[in-house]
Amino acid sequence: MGGNDRWWREEGERELRELLLRWDPIGVSHEPGWPSDEYDAFLEPVADRLRAGATEEDLSAFLADAVREHLALEPDAEREGALARELVGWYARSGSPDP
Repeated sequence: MGGNDRWWREEGERELRELLLRWDPIGVSHEPGWPSDEYDAFLEPVADRLRAGATEEDLSAFLADAVREHLALEPDAEREGALARELVGWYARSGSPDP
């Protein structure tokens, strides 16, 4: 697990944060001075799901629930589905079985 921990610290966490900021369901990441950790609460839950082999459908459902429950916004199935696809592809390309 040591190499995977290193990958997560050196690359994975940053890359996942960037994906979440591009997703940006609140619509604020482009604002000057907006904190880059806006969606950090989702880093570990998403990483845990990827580690467990989550499908696009699993991730899309998680993201929809997160938007509804944690951000108090209405989920957008297309937006959440697009991120779920991107996450699964990113994880597969990362070469790390353990973010």
